Amino acid sequence: MEISSFADEVPEDSFEKALDALSTCSEITSTEDGTTTTFKISSLSFPNLGEESAAIRMAGTADEMTVGLDMVIIRAGHNLVTLSQATIGGAADSDALEKAARATVTNMESD
Repeated sequence: MEISSFADEVPEDSFEKALDALSTCSEITSTEDGTTTTFKISSLSFPNLGEESAAIRMAGTADEMTVGLDMVIIRAGHNLVTLSQATIGGAADSDALEKAARATVTNMESD
């Protein structure tokens, strides 16, 4: 989890531009230590938190092993909250990711 805070509120249009860029990219390829992995990118069902939120899933296979990354980005006033969850060889726990996101936003609102 990462929280980035800014002097001004995070502009709605900058968040939208980032989401548009993510939505136009359906796959990426990464090479690490000679192993090339192609990740398919798709949206991830997730509740709307803060003023706006978005979630994506990246899934691929490396050395015949399933790998994945779920990422949630939340715009909350002067803050951007990014949560990610990596998996190797198994399924992601979307409930745990949502629980962490909800707790983070709730704690930010109570401060």
